[in-house]
Amino acid sequence: MLRRLATVFLALVANQAGAAEPDTEPRFTQETIPGGMREFGEVKWSYHLHRAATLVCPKSPAGDCVRNALDVRNESTIPIQCHAVLEQPRKDDNGRKHAENDVVIFAGNRVKLSMSYGPVALVPSMFNVSCEAIPATIEPYSMTPECFGLAYAPPPEDFYPDGAKRRGEEGDVVFEYSVKKRSELLHDVRVVVSSGFQDLDTAALALSKSVSVRKQCPGKRYRMKVRFVIARPV
Repeated sequence: MLRRLATVFLALVANQAGAAEPDTEPRFTQETIPGGMREFGEVKWSYHLHRAATLVCPKSPAGDCVRNALDVRNESTIPIQCHAVLEQPRKDDNGRKHAENDVVIFAGNRVKLSMSYGPVALVPSMFNVSCEAIPATIEPYSMTPECFGLAYAPPPEDFYPDGAKRRGEEGDVVFEYSVKKRSELLHDVRVVVSSGFQDLDTAALALSKSVSVRKQCPGKRYRMKVRFVIARPV
């Protein structure tokens, strides 16, 4: 009996010693995958994919959780609007294989766009960023009465960036869009009048994804103004 208890005791000691050994397996922290430098007329931008360990994955555990973000820098002297795309070989923690994001970047600034969250082994198979200039001026706008239609937009307050509020940023953003046949969603959205604030312009692009339209003519270009004003107590 004593011999048996001694054997069990020694086994427990051995297990505890083994558990106390440091983890020698390398843990993922971060990596950068080069994208490139692109130039189109007076517009120039650079980008890369930044993969970093994080704790906020919807499904993957903290030790196997990575945020894939596209780091984009405006290398030109004018404000630009960029469209980021990322493809993955299988669905990430949000159930997506394909992710897109739109952003306005002022001259010399850089923006990091969170595109997906998932396990370390889920490495994006493709990523790309395309950009174009925000026009300095726009032509007068007109629309025939039969194509006016209706547009339903959520309140700008729902999209007002917290940082912009803290900084007291206010302004109007005007974007252009078209509609496809038998679709109620906006297509090919482009900022044509900037608020003067990068975050507000980007917020207007986010708002545009929640706009729905009725009886607007396919192929026509429409304009919508979004006004960001900080609510103040009366």
